[in-house]
Amino acid sequence: MNNRPHHLHKIACISLFFLAQANAKPEAQHTHENATEECAKPVKEQKADSKNGSENATDPKQKGEESEKSEEKPKGSKKEEESKAKTHEAKREPLYVKLNLEGVFESARMSEVSVNAKSWGELTVLEAKPQGAVVKKGEQLVKFDFEKIDEKISNLRYDLRLLDLDRSIAVADLKLAEAIAPIKLSEIERKEKYSKEDLARYEKIKSPFNKRAAAMSLKNYEDTLAYAQEELKQLKKMYEADDLTEETEEIILVRAQRTVDRAKFSLEGAKIRNEDALKINIPREDLETKEKAKRDELSSRALRKIQPIELEKKQLESKKLAEQHKKASENLARLETDRKTMTVPSPTSGVLYRGTFERGKWSGDTALKARFRKGGMLKPYEVFMTVVESKPLFVRAFLPEADLRRLKKGCEGKIKSKAFPDQKLTGSIREVSGVPVSPGKFELLIDVSMPKETRGILPGMSCQLQFLVYENEEAIVVPASAVFSERKDEDNKFVYLHREGKKPKKQTVKTGEKSGENIEILEGLKAGKKILAEKPKN
Repeated sequence: MNNRPHHLHKIACISLFFLAQANAKPEAQHTHENATEECAKPVKEQKADSKNGSENATDPKQKGEESEKSEEKPKGSKKEEESKAKTHEAKREPLYVKLNLEGVFESARMSEVSVNAKSWGELTVLEAKPQGAVVKKGEQLVKFDFEKIDEKISNLRYDLRLLDLDRSIAVADLKLAEAIAPIKLSEIERKEKYSKEDLARYEKIKSPFNKRAAAMSLKNYEDTLAYAQEELKQLKKMYEADDLTEETEEIILVRAQRTVDRAKFSLEGAKIRNEDALKINIPREDLETKEKAKRDELSSRALRKIQPIELEKKQLESKKLAEQHKKASENLARLETDRKTMTVPSPTSGVLYRGTFERGKWSGDTALKARFRKGGMLKPYEVFMTVVESKPLFVRAFLPEADLRRLKKGCEGKIKSKAFPDQKLTGSIREVSGVPVSPGKFELLIDVSMPKETRGILPGMSCQLQFLVYENEEAIVVPASAVFSERKDEDNKFVYLHREGKKPKKQTVKTGEKSGENIEILEGLKAGKKILAEKPKN
């Protein structure tokens, strides 16, 4: 009977040990330590704890129901609750912080393919190399329809020849105009001089003479009539005194009379002509002569202005033809260059991708499939193909802004291809972008060390990167869930120190890096100390 307490004590220890093994979870170590502590308790307490442990090992649903019932029971004393509170021990162990990123393999030598046609915009496809084709440098990638551009080039050549002829004529005409210009100017001045001289001579000599000539002509007719009348009068007197027969007298007198009549008629006409000359013809001639002189003067003035303008116009026309010839020549040269670029030779040897690569990611060829068929249309300066060399490769990845402080140029890490995870690669950061490439993202360029036996990795494939950004071989770690923050200041961290038989103590700590579920304690807590896993209820 005296050995019975000792025997019960052993049974309780064994029960608690198997209970810890059945509940093998993150708190297994904690349970095992508690089991060891329980061995030191009095037998009665151990029996009670053993009973509770066996009850806790029952079905989870039953356990939940019993926990609900237990909540309905009156709560125990504060010390009992604290003795049952779950705890964690601050341990000294290695802490490693690893940063995992997603990346894409990218070729360091990628050549974009486009038709940089400066003038011709109609790129009609007849045939195109397929996606994934292995091509050699200079090999034709796309075959275009040249019919329309060849016709355009032929027409431009004819137009250029016509412009050559027009320009030759214009140059010759300009040289002639420049040579004649002084002669024309001299002619203008001479005509103006002659006009002035003619007007002065007319006013001084001809106009007065015309008036005197009209008067003289009238006087001549008057004199002729007077002479005829006088002769007739004398004949009558003579015939009355002589012995001539009457028949002879009659004939002579009739003739004389007729002469007088003609003289009268002529005088009448002379008077009319004299009146016309003085009142109509001479005044009109005076006016016309003066107007002609005025016209000549105005014409001379105009010709003085027009003649240099006409010369300048011919010079401008000659320059215009020269410019047109120059532009036509340039257009022809551009079209001929465009036609050469439309042969689309491969810029390098490699694998052909239809589409583009944007920061290592292939755009795909879905949008280009229809346009690469016969009759499809491509655009000038549009990148529609990329020739990729398989080596050398590098990795492009994106670093979250929150982790920017962790990586820098020269940092090394592990690289694992998603397609070939068994191939272990390493890489070194070549460049970290100085500014974000997208909101909250910075760009990493990583040089890859690829052993000779590496196979199958191609540009555009995805990979995973891992960098060891922090390590401490003797870090003090606790579960991050057991570290709490002040409500007023979340940067102020604290834990609750477990004190056997006493009220837990709130202890301010300074935390470091976090790895998984654990966090590093830099100040405020020593290894081996126990802390509460949860905040005390009271």
